[in-house]
Amino acid sequence: MIGQNDTLDEVTSVRGMQTIRQWATEHQLAAIHFWEFDRDTPTGNSSSEMSGAQTPTLAYNNAVTDAQASTSSSP
Repeated sequence: MIGQNDTLDEVTSVRGMQTIRQWATEHQLAAIHFWEFDRDTPTGNSSSEMSGAQTPTLAYNNAVTDAQASTSSSP
């Protein structure tokens, strides 16, 4: 799960997502999925509506899609 997980000491950062993306690219995985897209925002009414991390809206999504766009356009 992106951002703050159910266990307080478990946080998936944007940097962590970039590391996951890099590993997936190196190992030629077809896609990366994360739980939950709706949480890709720093604020909301509950933990199910926000990442709990001080990141811009869609920061986690952009960490994944920016790389996918650059690798899919390569010859």
